[in-house]
Amino acid sequence: MAFYVRKISRAKWPNQPCDIKELRSDAVSDIRTQNDSLSVWKIDNMDELDEAVLALAGSSKSECIETVSVIWIEDSELQDLNISIDDSEPGDTIVLDKEMDHRNLVKLTYHKMGDISKIIMKEIADDHYKRYTKGTLKAIFGKAYRENRINKEKCLPRMMAEIEKAANA
Repeated sequence: MAFYVRKISRAKWPNQPCDIKELRSDAVSDIRTQNDSLSVWKIDNMDELDEAVLALAGSSKSECIETVSVIWIEDSELQDLNISIDDSEPGDTIVLDKEMDHRNLVKLTYHKMGDISKIIMKEIADDHYKRYTKGTLKAIFGKAYRENRINKEKCLPRMMAEIEKAANA
């Protein structure tokens, strides 16, 4: 069973699902779209969660390693809502073997964004989210660096310095 992983700002989301009409606008803004698409990372099982987090925390725009929170959504939940998934766009990551694990939820409308918001609230209520501390991420990035999986050319200097330090710790 496949899952799709998305970074969220956990503090913006309620602990329990609420009526979509009562959802705070900060939560809605947390799932910004671009070209009616929402970026996610695909994993085939939960054992791969750290790999998805490595990919999304390793954006080529990341200046440093930062704590992140993620949720995961089962493929069937998106299929049930007829949310289309596009795999044609490589992800923006410094991790060499993860670019093609990127997906976009596409052709999103106001209604479908409400459905995605409901899914996120449900996943949070079901404890299908995880917070990765900076220390945990340093260990994950350090391991990836030692395995020669980091694209040094795409990595910003400060981020690269943190990763190299973590790899040698």
